Amino acid sequence: MKLKSEQLSLILEFSPIVLAEDIELGVKIFTGIDSSVDAKNFDRDSVLQFLKRQFPAAVIPYLEHIIYEWEDKRPKFHEELVLQYITRIKSLLSQFVKLPVNNQFMRSLSSNDENIDNNELVILRRKLRAFLETDKYYTVKDTLKLIEKDEVLADEQAILYGRLGQHKEALSIYTNKLVDFAAAERHCLIYYNENDLNNSQIFYNLFCSYVCWWR
Repeated sequence: MKLKSEQLSLILEFSPIVLAEDIELGVKIFTGIDSSVDAKNFDRDSVLQFLKRQFPAAVIPYLEHIIYEWEDKRPKFHEELVLQYITRIKSLLSQFVKLPVNNQFMRSLSSNDENIDNNELVILRRKLRAFLETDKYYTVKDTLKLIEKDEVLADEQAILYGRLGQHKEALSIYTNKLVDFAAAERHCLIYYNENDLNNSQIFYNLFCSYVCWWR
């Protein structure tokens, strides 16, 4: 018998048995991998609040599923996912806070190189950066406020400044803080637009950043 969305309270009551043993398997109860459950029509707010209260490790995979698989475009879920990414990343980074942001090891923790060890921190930062670069449904300014004082998240700050069209700030981070000239040039290639007054000046801004760095 297929459990209907109206029976969510019953599912919430008994799902902890599975979640306590296996988070990945437990999440599948709420993402419909199990064909005996009408998961797509569950009240997603109720599921999310339940997971946040009792099984926080299940929150990110659940949100990723409803956003990427079910294409839920409601901003509240997108903003919750970015908050969850940032919160978890800050927790994992806290053990490295005494290292300078452009330290070789710190740079490896934000690398896109697939040969870098795929630990949780590296994976989450890749996911967060991809989300910040492409997602259309979170509030960029509010997200920047969450990380603008976190020097170790300079890469992510630069992405957000770019989304806001504040390219001088983004390029300053790449050239002065991270000393990552390749990333600065990629930024320019992504945003350059000769028909846009702000974006048409981006390579000039990069030149100015280089001059400031060499002084």
